Amino acid sequence: MIVLAVETATKTASVALVSENRLLGEFTVQTQFTHSQSMMPMLDQMLKQAGISIEQVDGFAASIGPGSYTGLRIGIAAVKTFGFALNKPVYGVETLPAMIDQTPWLQGTILAMMDARRNRVYVAGVKQDGDSKELVLEQQAMEINDLVAWMDSQEGPLYLMGDGAEKYKESLQEGTKKLVFLHGEYATPTARTIAWRGLEMLKREEPGDPDEVVPAYLAKTQAERELEERRKKNGN
Repeated sequence: MIVLAVETATKTASVALVSENRLLGEFTVQTQFTHSQSMMPMLDQMLKQAGISIEQVDGFAASIGPGSYTGLRIGIAAVKTFGFALNKPVYGVETLPAMIDQTPWLQGTILAMMDARRNRVYVAGVKQDGDSKELVLEQQAMEINDLVAWMDSQEGPLYLMGDGAEKYKESLQEGTKKLVFLHGEYATPTARTIAWRGLEMLKREEPGDPDEVVPAYLAKTQAERELEERRKKNGN
């Protein structure tokens, strides 16, 4: 089985190709180009280097968010197009739990978070104990104060990753828990973990209906918020 995945939730564009046994290829870049400009050339180059045609891919996966509204639409539209054209399954993968998959060796609670602005983050939490993984905080938008209170209620070490953790580092440290911040390669999600999750769905023979793959924005767009504010002012 071979799965091709895309990750376009952030400014970083990432594509990956995996089989049941290994990672076949991966490109992860952050350039001045938009995802619509960079993603397809990356996919084409990766397939050529791996010696695999698009017809040989058994399933597709995409990060569904949270993240960039435009970026998510571009990535999801691409894999849905492949799925419809080739009659192959397409899977949507939540961005933040997959991001935590980058740290399988850590023992404790790992939180992945993205900046949601206005003193909020998109966050998900997984507790790892040996080979055991438990989702302890479902992917959601949270106020920083509420997140600090939640962290203080947890036992054991806490590891934080993502641009939300970096931006609100001082505020997050106002609680009583000792926090470990993960930087560098752990600051952004990658297509590799999206692909592995998609492969597991394919193995379970989940339907993978392309029509069912939609973005998980978790918050209204700025345009939607501004429209609501105008309506409130106008009494509508």
